[in-house]
Amino acid sequence: MGDDLDKMTVILEMKGVSKYFTRDGKIFEVLKNVNLEVLKGEILCLLGPSGCGKSTLLRQLAGFDERDGGSLFMYGKNITKPEVNRIMIFQEFNQLFPWKTVLENIMYPLKVNNIGQSKGERKDIASNYLTMVGLNEFANSYPYQLSGGMKQKAAIARALALKSEVLLMDEPFGSLDALTRGSLQNMLLKIWEETKVSIVFVTHDIQEAIILSDRMAIFGRNHGEIRGIIDNPLERPRNNGKQAFSEIYQKAYSLLELSAER
Repeated sequence: MGDDLDKMTVILEMKGVSKYFTRDGKIFEVLKNVNLEVLKGEILCLLGPSGCGKSTLLRQLAGFDERDGGSLFMYGKNITKPEVNRIMIFQEFNQLFPWKTVLENIMYPLKVNNIGQSKGERKDIASNYLTMVGLNEFANSYPYQLSGGMKQKAAIARALALKSEVLLMDEPFGSLDALTRGSLQNMLLKIWEETKVSIVFVTHDIQEAIILSDRMAIFGRNHGEIRGIIDNPLERPRNNGKQAFSEIYQKAYSLLELSAER
């Protein structure tokens, strides 16, 4: 867990944010007057069923979509567009340039964002983060030669190399097999311990949320509302066989069940 001082610092703040979509002449409210804070150095999981607004909220934090109401700030500054200090990592595996090697995929955004004084320095930066995610042996491989889990590792390395302060992760491990997902969860926690990067992680899996999070924001079903925030003080690594784990699970499950009855 990050330093207590960091936990007191609000890095992202959402105030009364609403988002609407129009389909077949009808207006659908995807986010309804949402208030949320993301604390510096924490892992905040957005937990809820499909279609509840989790990914829409994440896109708002990234600055991808316009708001239909409310305000959104990073360190008190209004968010109006995507910026390198907030990087989104998607569930889809094809986030890399297929014609570039893994190393080149990490180096390219460094060049675009003027990080590193030379090609050699950018190579060193990229290599460092590939080592951090365990992909240094695949630096010269192309995306088609990687598994889905390895592609997600490369996407995480790219975000870290850019010194992003917030990783916005949209069910990045959701379509992976259980063993690979568990391995990547452990890798993410190790990286988080080393870097203290803030992470907002979307999932519909209660167990994954408990394993990863410092706090969980529980969404209602199809209402775009946060039903509650659950603090997760469990020491890491977390064991789903322990009573305290089960108690948090039941608390989250109860909120999700309540939202399903609405």
